[in-house]
Amino acid sequence: MMKDSGASAIQRILIVKPSSPGDIIHALPVARALRSALPNAHISWLVATSFANLLQCETSINEIIKFDRKRYGRFGRSLSASGAFLGFLNELRGRRFDTVLDLQGLFRSGLFTFATGAQRRVGFADARELAGMFYNVRVDVPDAEVHAVERNLLFLKALGIELGGTESESLKQRATESAGSRSLERGDDLGTGSTSTPRNHRLQTGATVQAVEKHRLQTDDTARSERNHRLQTGATALAGRASFDMGIRLMMTTTPRSRIFCNLTELSQGRDTLSWCRRRAGKPSNGMPRGSAPWRSGYSNGLG
Repeated sequence: MMKDSGASAIQRILIVKPSSPGDIIHALPVARALRSALPNAHISWLVATSFANLLQCETSINEIIKFDRKRYGRFGRSLSASGAFLGFLNELRGRRFDTVLDLQGLFRSGLFTFATGAQRRVGFADARELAGMFYNVRVDVPDAEVHAVERNLLFLKALGIELGGTESESLKQRATESAGSRSLERGDDLGTGSTSTPRNHRLQTGATVQAVEKHRLQTDDTARSERNHRLQTGATALAGRASFDMGIRLMMTTTPRSRIFCNLTELSQGRDTLSWCRRRAGKPSNGMPRGSAPWRSGYSNGLG
């Protein structure tokens, strides 16, 4: 490994790579190469709180700066969150980094890079979300299909640190092994993708997103089915209660003979069944003419 006089002046370095697990592991060779070239430098890493455990055992890093994405994501909507985020930016500036490497390449990571006030702010020339405006040193990537580890190691060249071919391959292999071990710890089968290109990684990620979306849709369908079932059960219960109440009223207002025709199955028909029962109750049964139902002649359940 070779370095020029400019690299020797680097004392405090910040690596900005908040997420995600695979991307963080692919960025580890940068920290290890910096430690090898600059053994006395102070190297910090800005990472999202949920992924900080990936760096706990990394010996090439002196300090882990945790970024509370969930809390700071409420910036502009919560007064306390906005104040905390501004305080976080002031804290970055107070650490007085002289070199910052933005390996994320997004607007937010670019903002963190700029907020440090570092003399060297290094980022990708093709960074997205206008993040490039925060850098004063831009790294060109010659091949869009270059491996993620090799892409990140281009930052070292921008700092005046040259890696030999063997050393670069060694760092790449170590990152691949780390990614595989992390995959096995999570219980998945992605650890065999040691030679996968960024394109293959995007395809795998897309397939995972589609599977998650399919599962979400199936869950929504199940929830709707359960809701419909509850509504139908409730409607059935209400109808049964109404039929029961109607039956009780009819039993109290008809003669004993007419009750035979008023069974619960017919009562569930509602108002039509009520009219039917009244017509049946109006038939002559004891010498009374049609229409002389007990309730019309002043009788009520044999009383009166």
